[in-house]
Amino acid sequence: MSHRRHNNSRSKNNSNKTWSNNNNNNNNNNNNNNRNNNNNGTNSANAPKLRPCKNFMGGGTVAPNLSPCSNPTCKFAHVIQCYKTLQLSPKKNPVTSIITWKDNGVKVFTGGRDGFLRLWDAGGGFNKVFEHKSGTSITSLSLQHNRLFVAYETGYDTSKGTVGEDGDKVGGIQMWDLGNAGATPVEFQGIRCIETIVEGSGMVVVAGDGGGRIGVWRVDANGVKWVGALEGHVGEVTSLIVGPGVLWSTSVDSTIRIWDVPTLECKHVILSSPPTNNNNNNNNNNPPPPPSDGHSGPITCSTGTTYESSFYVLTGSLDGNVKTWDGTAKCVITVQHGQGVMAVECVETEGGVKCVVVGMERGNIMVRAWPSFENLYSLDYRYTFGHVQGPVRVITAGDNGVFFTGAEDGKCMVWQMKGDIAAMILQQQGGGAGGGMG
Repeated sequence: MSHRRHNNSRSKNNSNKTWSNNNNNNNNNNNNNNRNNNNNGTNSANAPKLRPCKNFMGGGTVAPNLSPCSNPTCKFAHVIQCYKTLQLSPKKNPVTSIITWKDNGVKVFTGGRDGFLRLWDAGGGFNKVFEHKSGTSITSLSLQHNRLFVAYETGYDTSKGTVGEDGDKVGGIQMWDLGNAGATPVEFQGIRCIETIVEGSGMVVVAGDGGGRIGVWRVDANGVKWVGALEGHVGEVTSLIVGPGVLWSTSVDSTIRIWDVPTLECKHVILSSPPTNNNNNNNNNNPPPPPSDGHSGPITCSTGTTYESSFYVLTGSLDGNVKTWDGTAKCVITVQHGQGVMAVECVETEGGVKCVVVGMERGNIMVRAWPSFENLYSLDYRYTFGHVQGPVRVITAGDNGVFFTGAEDGKCMVWQMKGDIAAMILQQQGGGAGGGMG
């Protein structure tokens, strides 16, 4: 791959420039009201830099019983607001997929285990404008060229590109033409996760299934054509990310595979990292496995982002780690969270500062600086606002600091990052006001 290497020391040096004047002694943070710092799977040395103001976050909106905070000397950070909580399923079926669509304003598609595909108008107070009920759970959504791809839990066989046998729960896809409201959805093969790759006036659709295969189709003006299946994973494919000329895939088998897009050949495999075992019971006939920078548990999620014009992939796992990989498949950053990581996304604030938002197995959300991975603040329903039941299944970025989260509690929550994060950190470390920046 043509990307320059990005080593750990350089990443740390650049992050220090980005977040200059940070106090290295996190114990100097205000000690009161810090209960949430010890409930995010991190130790006190990595305590959040900011403590969000609960009244600013949801006062008068998602929590009408709270008065919105406008106190310029508030000691808590006016760093994020929750604008809306959509209870998608009264039975608390998990929300699995959220995707934005820019069509005469911003609209949001959601899908979940209840089988409903819903469309919400963000400009109209998130009123529901469309709903479609399928007979099975929705597992993933993807949008490209005004075509919406909806993956379902049961349906078709990705190894053959044909309909599977009765009862073969290997997944199916519907393709909706959003430019033609009266068009009948096209049904073809797929499963757990979907990604689309632009190819001239058409596109390539890739979909991972529960058996470890990745189905590939070409979609153009002439219709949908089956290309083949990518073989290699031995467990469910959990996420797909398109990078410059390559496709990254992750799996519950704890491995990452990197595929060449033009040839669809596997270029590289990042093996799982075996758990540390101090009791070495191996005999001479069973040598220890080779070392690896990979995950030691099932990989659940991934996202792509850039830094200084280079592309990076972030992966999360039930081993509690978020790992950052450069274009050469080298692991440059590993951050432990103390609990399983279920979702990860990069979001830019209103001021253009990029943050990493991490969704946890227990339902809390952590916001970190990119690329330093400093722990900025946490969202937890016990102390501010958040999902009341984990895990967080999906995080999707919007514009101007907006992002969406969906979780096991059946809710879709709409958030927006506010204010100058770096200035707030300096104020709280110096004992000054943390609010009034929004």
